[in-house]
Amino acid sequence: MSVTDYPNLFLPGAMKSATSTFHERLTTIPDIAGADRKEVYFFSSNARYSQGPDAYLARFAAAPPCRYWLDSSQSYLVDSRVPSRIARFLDRRPAKFIFCLREPVARCISALTYCTHLLNVERRAIEEVFRPALEATELDAACDAEMAALAPARAAGRILPSNGESDHLIHPYAYVTSSHYARFLQVWLDTFPRESFFFCTFEEVTAGTPDFVARLETFLGVTGLSAPFARRDAALQTRIYKHHALARMADTLRPLMCKLPHSWRASVRQRVAHTLKRSPDMGIRPDVRDRLQTLFARELATVERGRLT
Repeated sequence: MSVTDYPNLFLPGAMKSATSTFHERLTTIPDIAGADRKEVYFFSSNARYSQGPDAYLARFAAAPPCRYWLDSSQSYLVDSRVPSRIARFLDRRPAKFIFCLREPVARCISALTYCTHLLNVERRAIEEVFRPALEATELDAACDAEMAALAPARAAGRILPSNGESDHLIHPYAYVTSSHYARFLQVWLDTFPRESFFFCTFEEVTAGTPDFVARLETFLGVTGLSAPFARRDAALQTRIYKHHALARMADTLRPLMCKLPHSWRASVRQRVAHTLKRSPDMGIRPDVRDRLQTLFARELATVERGRLT
């Protein structure tokens, strides 16, 4: 088995497309190790990128000798600077890229729910968030209007700072734009060889079918992924505590949870998700969903085919 000494496997997104589950499953086998945390945001942050490659490699200092070091930073997909930055870092060394795509409207609403209820960084009303999409006649115009509104919203305190946000705020706050996969994927395809890419869908990851696992193992040249992807111990949906007191208690106990063995933490998370949490309802009106579906008609076809058209 060849052993890497640099990050050579990337899972750049899309955010809220089962990428946390994907990352956790991949890093359970001896061939793949992650950094000191799932997302290091190195290539999408000027502040981190300016620290240089040694600072990036230091995030993998505890990674054992193995075939792949995995960087699963979700901010990378929607940042057009990232492919060229990764290419310069690799300096012709080989690497592979996995993109997991979700039905665009579902991803859009899931990201908004996550930022509103879990990260607590989204303060805009739903009408303000989706106004560019409702007023635009086509998807690119909606994305341009959405991105133009981000800086004023930050200045007004309606979107708060979050760890890992991209310099231009697209990640994680531009919910519609981040679901416009074709807007970003072409840059990646123009930068790296097509054979270095693996495309899949949210449904494939969550189902973990034998065909999907076989295709993934062939792409990576590894074995042993069948058992991890057969597990059903992850809470895949965004869920919030039923009461604020439970959330405060969880914050207090989180340092102790981190000391538990991984298998115990997964079991506790699953039990907590089913007994103490609920799925939040963003109250998206049917006409807003319909408008988003119309805007994303072509993007939906891209996801269903599992490749860029």
